[in-house]
Amino acid sequence: MRLRLLNALRIHGELSVQALMDETDQRQANVSKHLGILARDGLVRRRREGVNVYYSLGDASLPGVC
Repeated sequence: MRLRLLNALRIHGELSVQALMDETDQRQANVSKHLGILARDGLVRRRREGVNVYYSLGDASLPGVC
C-alpha cells in the first residue's frame, strides 16, 4: 500500500487524500494511516489548504526506488 501511494505521488505529483483514495481504491482511514507513517519517516510532505491535506514526495531519490 505504501509503495502504491508513493508511486501515485511520483506519477501525479502533489495529491489530496481524496485523490490518493481514488488512485488506490482504498478507504480514507487506510490511506491516512499509511500516509502518516510515510510522513513520520520523511518520505512524504504534507501541506494543509483549508480542510484539505495535500501530499507530495519528501525525498528526491524516491522516484528511482518506486
